[in-house]
Amino acid sequence: MADLKSGIRYCLLYDFKKGKTAAESHRDLCEAFGQDVVSELQCQRWFHKFLSGNEILEDDARGRPSSVVTRSS
Repeated sequence: MADLKSGIRYCLLYDFKKGKTAAESHRDLCEAFGQDVVSELQCQRWFHKFLSGNEILEDDARGRPSSVVTRSS
């Protein structure tokens, strides 16, 4: 699943660079890989990210920080 997810993101970036819209990219990906491969909303989010200049294809960090910072008295 992770490989497909990563591959879809590369396809989205490719389509973005070729001038396709998020809706066009979504349609083409669903035709090739099936209707549930990616949502149109997710395509729009990735295209918005690319439009802002961010072409990093990994998920953004989320949740609680992995390290704890404490103040010493």
